[in-house]
Amino acid sequence: MPEDFSPVRKYVTDDNIEYASAKKTKKGDRLIFQSLESSAGYGGLEGSDISEKLELYHSLKTNKEKFNTYLKEQRLKRLDKPKELERNQKFDLANEKLEELMPNREFFGPRDKEDRQVLHPFDFDFIFGTQTIPMDRPKYALPDPHDPLFVTKPIGHYEPASETKIEVFKPDPNKAYKKMFPSEAGSQAEKRDITKELTAEELQKVFVGPTTIDFGIVYVKSKVSKFFAVKNQLKTSIIVQISANNGELQDSYQRPQVIPPMQTAGFEVSFYSHNLQRFRGSVKYTINNRHEFHFAVNAQVDPVKLLLETNNLAFKFQEKDEEMEIINSINIINKGSAPGKFNWDIQPNSVFKVSPLKGEVPADGQTKVSIIYKPSGNNFKGESERMIMQVENGENQYLNCTGFVNEARCEFREPALDFGNVLVSQEQPKAAYLKNKQKSTAVFKVNPRLPQGVTVFPMAGRIPPDGHVEFRVAVFSSEEKTIFDEIVVDVRGGKQARLPIKAKVIIPQVKIVEDDFDFGGITYGSTSTLKMTLVNQSSLTAVLNVDLTNEQDYPGIQYLQILPASEPTDDESSFILSVNQDNNNNNDPNGGQISIFN
Repeated sequence: MPEDFSPVRKYVTDDNIEYASAKKTKKGDRLIFQSLESSAGYGGLEGSDISEKLELYHSLKTNKEKFNTYLKEQRLKRLDKPKELERNQKFDLANEKLEELMPNREFFGPRDKEDRQVLHPFDFDFIFGTQTIPMDRPKYALPDPHDPLFVTKPIGHYEPASETKIEVFKPDPNKAYKKMFPSEAGSQAEKRDITKELTAEELQKVFVGPTTIDFGIVYVKSKVSKFFAVKNQLKTSIIVQISANNGELQDSYQRPQVIPPMQTAGFEVSFYSHNLQRFRGSVKYTINNRHEFHFAVNAQVDPVKLLLETNNLAFKFQEKDEEMEIINSINIINKGSAPGKFNWDIQPNSVFKVSPLKGEVPADGQTKVSIIYKPSGNNFKGESERMIMQVENGENQYLNCTGFVNEARCEFREPALDFGNVLVSQEQPKAAYLKNKQKSTAVFKVNPRLPQGVTVFPMAGRIPPDGHVEFRVAVFSSEEKTIFDEIVVDVRGGKQARLPIKAKVIIPQVKIVEDDFDFGGITYGSTSTLKMTLVNQSSLTAVLNVDLTNEQDYPGIQYLQILPASEPTDDESSFILSVNQDNNNNNDPNGGQISIFN
């Protein structure tokens, strides 16, 4: 190339070099490196051809790749360092474990501590199960399956149980077995069967269960029972007996039972403990007096725990209530496996009562009791009391009761009721008034313990504010007596109202003036009349009943008839009311009523 056409070259020395950054642009079919505005390295070569800068570009690219590669390698080494440490630790631990397991330690030979390789031909992956490629399981040749004849009872060499399937026997330990088999053999065949030793195959046909009897939570000094079952699937009889050596299980059924083929026998296992404990024991059972086995018994003995449905009760009378007391019911809950007994401690003068006072709550059940509140009439701001329920062999429970009632005050208007003399078998009524002296409605109830021969009506009711109620008090007695007592009326929310009462029940003295009546001879079909005079010597009117029906003691009395002799004109005269004219319209001519006035 002529010298005129050669390009002008500028060389950069180490003294005047300046670093710059370039960017790649495309112009036509050529790539051109252009310097950035902020660059100083290739400022004088802007727009030059790429061939002039190819060597410098290649150098920059090579340096960049070198440093990037260095950074990647260092990062991989940092990440691999913990894993390498963990592998080394596992490797050392595996070798130490292997040395402990293998009896001949010298067989291993020396180790290379740098590359961590053991210099003997052992496959550690196989020994410790760390191989990555799983091995296939071996396949064993199985016998050809064949279906046996299905039978429900043993026939020939065929058995009810499957030859290839073991029957699952899961009896319910809470199911009671009422039938108990005899403890001795009844025939020579049974005696021979129960004395022979059973083979392993025969023992597989004797099913027992459950293998563990868990009583759960049992209350101290409480007896709980469950059942251990034995099922005989043999063709011969067997004899089974359980033996309990623990004192807590001494009440179990330990007599032997001869179990016939295809039958199931049950043994009652009873648990009773005097102490709080966590019981773990075993019971031995023998088959044919030759084969001994055991089953486990577990129990947690705790104090008796009865819970109240609620620990707080509030009592309040409603406006329309006419009862003298309020009754609320609560449940006593027992979540244990044994019954629990309770007894309420109630003070004699308490306004709260419990019914029933004592009882028993069944296992895993509940019992309802009634709490009764009867106001005392002394406290109107609320009567409270803490009631105690004593639990036998357990912790006491407490019930807080509070009752509210409005104040009431009632009094009888009469200071007393004096009936004076009252004829026997004749009712004498009188009126009495009970007044309410409060601005609220009062509720009352007459105490049913009335004096004998005294009746009161009404027996219960309500009295409006500042109002009163009228009582009908009557005295009636069929015998002579003296009444001197009182009528007690309970007022809800107030004191009792008392009304003294006295009466004297007497028998009137009535006499017949004539000593006897002699009719003499009477012609058949005719009537003879005689006069009978009755005198009442009492101070009260007497009512007499005349009985003319006793024909056995007085023959011919049925032919008598009593008729009035005259009409009464004053208090001192007397008259006789005929039998045919009594108030009951009794047409019997042989009986009647006679009224006598003094």
